[in-house]
Amino acid sequence: MKEITPNDILKDHTPNVKNLVKQLRKFILNTIPEVYEKALPGWHAIGFRHPEGGHFCAIFPFKDSVKLYFEYGVHLKDPHRVLEGNTKQVRYITFKKITDIQEIILKSLVQQSILHLSRK
Repeated sequence: MKEITPNDILKDHTPNVKNLVKQLRKFILNTIPEVYEKALPGWHAIGFRHPEGGHFCAIFPFKDSVKLYFEYGVHLKDPHRVLEGNTKQVRYITFKKITDIQEIILKSLVQQSILHLSRK
């Protein structure tokens, strides 16, 4: 059986959603080069794992938007109030257009997520 890839997850999405996901994937992999990504077909998502700390975030493409979920988002400092959600643990950011990707804010959240893994 063929292994599902991140690109397989995206095949039926609009060009806008594909571009948002492409930019987020590139950003995460450039920010924390040691992480690796994996298609999560059961979740229709692309997950990111740190080799020592494990899963820390995932990109979920939707019809008209993309959500970047932080596994331990409840523990992240969010002075710009970009994180959404109210579950016990997970928080996310919704992106509808490329200009929604604020790299300085996003970099802080991704780096905090990795730091949290080392403290678990």
